[in-house]
Amino acid sequence: MGDTAGQHRCADCDTRGPDVVERGAPFGPLCGTCWEGVQNLSDNEDALADGAAAPPLGADPRCRHCNRLQARYETPYNRWVLLEPRILVPWQIVPVGHRWVVTPDDKAMNTRERPLSLDKTCRIRIPHHLVCPADEPPADTLDPFFHALYEENLRNWDTWDPPDDCDGPYTFDPDGDDPD
Repeated sequence: MGDTAGQHRCADCDTRGPDVVERGAPFGPLCGTCWEGVQNLSDNEDALADGAAAPPLGADPRCRHCNRLQARYETPYNRWVLLEPRILVPWQIVPVGHRWVVTPDDKAMNTRERPLSLDKTCRIRIPHHLVCPADEPPADTLDPFFHALYEENLRNWDTWDPPDDCDGPYTFDPDGDDPD
C-alpha cells in the first residue's frame, strides 16, 4: 500500500488519494469525481431556477411544449435556454429573474437581481417559457406586452416559421421611440 500520510479523505466517497483536495466550506475535502458531481448539481439547480431546459446542440431548438423553433443559447453553466427570437424589450417591463442578456461570447445570462442600466434604451431578451402558447397565459401582473406576445404566439402556433436570422434585431419600445 502507498503512503497515505498527509492525504485527505474525500468527505463524500471516503477515498484517499492525491486528487482529494480541500474545497472549502461547506464542501470540505472532495476527490475530483465528487467535486465534479457537486458542480454538476449546482449547474442543474441554476438551470432549473432559470428555466434553462432547452435541448442541447444536435437537436432542433424547439420548445418541448409547443414545438416552435426558438433562439437557443448556451448559458455560462453549460446548459441551454430558449429565448424568444428577435425580440428585445426594455428591461423595466420584464420581471426580475426573467431578464436575459446575450454576452459578447454569445452566451445567454440571466441577470437575476443584478442591477441593469438605467438607460431607457437598454434592451434584453425574454425566455420563451413566459409566452409559450402551449402554457397558461402570462400572469396578470406582467406588462401587457407579454399578453400580446402570448396571444400572437397562440394565433400563429401552427404556421409560424422563424426567419433564418432568428436573432436579428427587432426591438419593442412601449413608448414608441425606436432606439436604432
